[in-house]
Amino acid sequence: MAHLVRASTPSTSGDEEEGQVTSNLEVHGETEIVQESVISKDLATEQFEAIVPNVTKNTLDKESVKDRTSMETLRRQPSSMTKAQIARTIKQAASDSHVGDEGSLELNEMLLYQAVCAAGEWAYGVVATEVWVLNSLTGCLEQPAGGYWRDPVFPPSTALNRIEDCTLDDYVPPKALAPGESLAGALWSEAGSSMFAAWKSHRGLDVNEMPTSHVVWRSVNALCEDPDQPPSERLKLLGQAGFGLAAGVTFHIKDTKGIVVYMARETADLHQLQSRENELYLASAADLIGAEVALSAKRATAIRNRVQRRREMLTRARHKLRVAMALSSTFLKADQSSTVAPPPPPPPAPSCMDKFKDKIRVESQKAIQFANKQVTKAQGTNMVPPPKGNWQQFLICFVGAFLPLLILDRLNAWIKLVSNGEKSILLAPVAAFICMQYGLTGAPASQPRNALFGQVISMGIPLLCKYIPVVGDYGVWLLPAFSISLTVAVMVAAGTIHPPGAASAFLVAFGNFNWSHLGLILVAYVICIMMSCLINNWFDQRQYPIYWGLTYGTSLYDVKFHNFFNSKTKKTLENQGTSLDSTLDSEATTIP
Repeated sequence: MAHLVRASTPSTSGDEEEGQVTSNLEVHGETEIVQESVISKDLATEQFEAIVPNVTKNTLDKESVKDRTSMETLRRQPSSMTKAQIARTIKQAASDSHVGDEGSLELNEMLLYQAVCAAGEWAYGVVATEVWVLNSLTGCLEQPAGGYWRDPVFPPSTALNRIEDCTLDDYVPPKALAPGESLAGALWSEAGSSMFAAWKSHRGLDVNEMPTSHVVWRSVNALCEDPDQPPSERLKLLGQAGFGLAAGVTFHIKDTKGIVVYMARETADLHQLQSRENELYLASAADLIGAEVALSAKRATAIRNRVQRRREMLTRARHKLRVAMALSSTFLKADQSSTVAPPPPPPPAPSCMDKFKDKIRVESQKAIQFANKQVTKAQGTNMVPPPKGNWQQFLICFVGAFLPLLILDRLNAWIKLVSNGEKSILLAPVAAFICMQYGLTGAPASQPRNALFGQVISMGIPLLCKYIPVVGDYGVWLLPAFSISLTVAVMVAAGTIHPPGAASAFLVAFGNFNWSHLGLILVAYVICIMMSCLINNWFDQRQYPIYWGLTYGTSLYDVKFHNFFNSKTKKTLENQGTSLDSTLDSEATTIP
């Protein structure tokens, strides 16, 4: 039997392969007719499989074995691969992707890892980068394969190995996170400013109109100690590993949403991290990573369709070859040719009713998916409640709440006596604020900035709304609801969320209060803050406040007041003929 022309390799396109195999069939058919021999279908199939390469098999040479080893190294130690290994592994994964789904998954993993590596390598101060993608069905954040990178210069530790090395028994994998859970979930919940900046960029505004500080760097240790934050073992390990600062930049590419988390050391220069050039680079890198994540699913589908088309083409070629063998055998036996059955008629075009049914089916599936998503999120997560407090915390909270309330109660009684009952302090929100100071000491809503500014907003907006003229009885039920809702929205937009402030807004909206009551409650808040600083800071396990932030967003925020007093003291000592350094040295060496 004469040999056929070599069939196309799997790397060629589907049309070229089909044309070459068809030409092979013609040559093979003429040869068989001349030889006047009868060949069975099994023998023809064996000869075909011997000639046409089987695309489901892939022989790995030494280089491919190296690349497989590099892929396993990436899964165990994400920071130990060089650029040459990454490029070679991508090349091998691209060739393997023509075989099936496993190769396409490795290709997507390596391309995403290359994008994440490039993003973190050229950013200022960034020592680790990880990607989290929102699952639209469950509403949780999931880390895709290849979505983690760490700078090899960053020193390893036991906590870091528990995060990265999957061969350890106590390995902590990156499980799915609910919004607000762990580092990525907390940054995802707080990413409103980044989403606003992305929305402005989609509107086509110039880059100079974008806010200069939309990448907010958070302290990882502060998130670990935040009582409002759900306990997370991975978050604690990130803090123990040495990642001191973290920032999240969201992306929204087509139907793919997610967040890129950049991590830096605690000692990194915050001014350089928040520089305009660095923030624009981080935002652009997040968009590039999001595009790669969105492309990975489409790439896998395209590869799967290409492999499927190749397999269908080879199946058709095998069928044609068998038909040619059967026809040649029948022609030599009966000296007559048989006609090929006509092709089946094309399927009828779908009617309007069929299209309507398909539309109903698609919308029903979307509604079922939405309902399942709501039920899944309503069931909560597997997080456990916070632990119980001890007797020491009980006594601190009791004394801390008793003393300021006793003082404010006597002060309120004196104010009522002096003003003949016209003035008083709103003690209900003050009591709620005291509860937060000692029960949620590290919460942002308990800090002086949120407390003072939140109260100004909460009482100021309802008082201003009382000046709005309303016709009829609408002011009885419309203005209170409007003023309270506006108060909550303004507090969230200003970043000064203070829950007791909503109670103050409710009392002012439905009561007979004026601007003097706002001044009195601010005086009460100042007394509570001073008492909380004294009582909480008495113990080593507590600190209040975590930050003041009263001048945040202004030029005074960067002024260090302790440096100001040191300069004043230094100037005074220089005028007296002594230096500050010598004074400090003498005090340090003096033995009492």
